[in-house]
Amino acid sequence: MEKKQIRQFYVKRPKDARDTALYALLNINENGRKANVFLRETLDRAQEMEPRDRALCEYLTQGTLSYLYAIDDVLGKHSKTPVSKLNPTIREILRMAVYQLLYADRIPASAAINEAVELARIHGLSGLSGFVNGVLRNICREAEGSEGAMKKDPASMRRILSDGAVRWSVPKWLYKKLVEDFGQGGAEAVFQSWLILRKTSVRLNLSRASEEQITASFAEDGIHAEKILDEPKVYELDGLSGFGVGALTAFRKGWVTVQDASAAMLGPVAAPKKGDVILDLCAAPGGKSLLMADMCGNDCTIEARDVSPEKTKLIDENAERCGFTSIHTKVCDALREDKSWIGKADIVIADLPCSGLGVVAKKPDIKKNLTPESITELAELQREMLKTAVKYVRPGGKLIYSTCTITKEENEQNAYRAAEELGLKPYEMKRIMPDLHHDGFFIAGFTKID
Repeated sequence: MEKKQIRQFYVKRPKDARDTALYALLNINENGRKANVFLRETLDRAQEMEPRDRALCEYLTQGTLSYLYAIDDVLGKHSKTPVSKLNPTIREILRMAVYQLLYADRIPASAAINEAVELARIHGLSGLSGFVNGVLRNICREAEGSEGAMKKDPASMRRILSDGAVRWSVPKWLYKKLVEDFGQGGAEAVFQSWLILRKTSVRLNLSRASEEQITASFAEDGIHAEKILDEPKVYELDGLSGFGVGALTAFRKGWVTVQDASAAMLGPVAAPKKGDVILDLCAAPGGKSLLMADMCGNDCTIEARDVSPEKTKLIDENAERCGFTSIHTKVCDALREDKSWIGKADIVIADLPCSGLGVVAKKPDIKKNLTPESITELAELQREMLKTAVKYVRPGGKLIYSTCTITKEENEQNAYRAAEELGLKPYEMKRIMPDLHHDGFFIAGFTKID
């Protein structure tokens, strides 16, 4: 397989939200960088940027990626040059501008077009600025309709978008699969959730501070917080960029952990007790290990593993920030059997690699990178990992299998197969579908038969 050539892209105006978003889009779409990781790195480096511009950069990058299939469909109808043949910088400038024209309610069409033309100019592509201007103004005219006003509403979308998969901005194969699995209404509810720019959710570490202390600190930091889960306690934060959580007083003190409410639901299923020995496979960045430690008041033994030193370092950093000395890390491949742990764990957490269809709202590039074959391959990988994971559970102990996806192949089918083949008795199984406040998630709790 030929290795993809990495191109070098540069920010011409470091304090500018659109130019920084363009830089992120180029690296994500052209160089294959992971969207959430690269955007976080980009914003971490852009310290000179005003907070509102950082938020705009995140909004434009995430939004353009979320609506990419719809955007390319529109561009394909209005550009004489196929989208795949466009100059990469011009392609991303146009994509970001179309997102603003069709979906960004608070951005005037004139601003989106003028800024796109200016971006082409400052990146040395003045010769194509007329092309950029013409394509975008043609899209505006079609979306405006007979009333002559740019309207970002369902009627406008129907005028300029194809039906079905394109309207929801998903690949055709994925649209078909989810409609088959969940019906038209169920699938469209999932697609709609993928297009929502989600707020940041944090779980309270109540062994470190009380709920009253933590919520008071949110207020002092000027953050509105709304409780969305009571056990364990998870709050959704408003007025905070997803990549700005490090500025929170509660975060710096280790009182909160960034964790979605769906993932936090694993806690009551696992129900750890003080003194438990817990093995967390594929643990980075450590959210579930931190949850176990908090529920036990740090009175337990947790080994949190992942496949690389870079990943275990993330766990170490989070455990140190939260003051959980019960967590120890180890670099280990979950497929490799570790004889020293056989039959020793009270709880094994197997939150395994998956297709990620529950977290597309946060990682929209998943839609572009996923294939039907990869779902089958991941389901097979999960089964192999479960065969190893079950060996570490003591008789009568618990195995918790979880994924951040919604496919039946990776969830229910694997869970029932594990129960049948691995000497496990299921005691709880739940699939959480993605919505405005929750990631899609699957949790299955098993007891190992004596």
